[in-house]
Amino acid sequence: MTELEWLDCKDGDQSAFLMNLGDNRKLQLFYCACCRHAYDLLNDEHRVRISQMVNYFLPSRGVVLGEVWEVIRNAIETSERFADGHSTDAEREKAAQKADDISNQFGDIAACAPVPGEDPNYDDAAVKMGSDLAGAAYCAAFILPGAAELSVRVVANSVAYDNEAYYAGAEGTPEIDPMHPHLLARRAERSAQWKLLQDIFDSKQ
Repeated sequence: MTELEWLDCKDGDQSAFLMNLGDNRKLQLFYCACCRHAYDLLNDEHRVRISQMVNYFLPSRGVVLGEVWEVIRNAIETSERFADGHSTDAEREKAAQKADDISNQFGDIAACAPVPGEDPNYDDAAVKMGSDLAGAAYCAAFILPGAAELSVRVVANSVAYDNEAYYAGAEGTPEIDPMHPHLLARRAERSAQWKLLQDIFDSKQ
């Protein structure tokens, strides 16, 4: 696959390409790098908005969410250590489960979201960013290609959120103007991921 093909391919084709690369350690490091890149691009405003929205509803009974950013960062870092043999499978699973709890919390919030305009405090973009980043960290822990796509969604939403463009970018809907800022941000982040992929897979370590 070339860089141009990577930039324009659908999520399923990207996933198939990644899974065929065959080096699980480097794949995991790549997925973690995608998560880190998205995590680092979120500014303080985004982080505050996401932290506020995770508590829009109480979590499911028995679920203790923890602080969003600590949970996500720990899942990424634990997965990186696991890839290099410095954390156990149990540690990886525990960190990933906490990230999955965060993602599921945002999913529950989205499923019961108020209709547009009903609650001015509801922040759909923050819910999507929180869900996608926590989901990406979970995927990275288990070497799942969804980590790359979800990270792209986080960055695109942080640059220019638009609900229609979000689903168009995620699902490849052709009716949206390809010059829409959200879609341009998606493409830019995929370009950054391509560079990460080349750096990691060209490394001798």
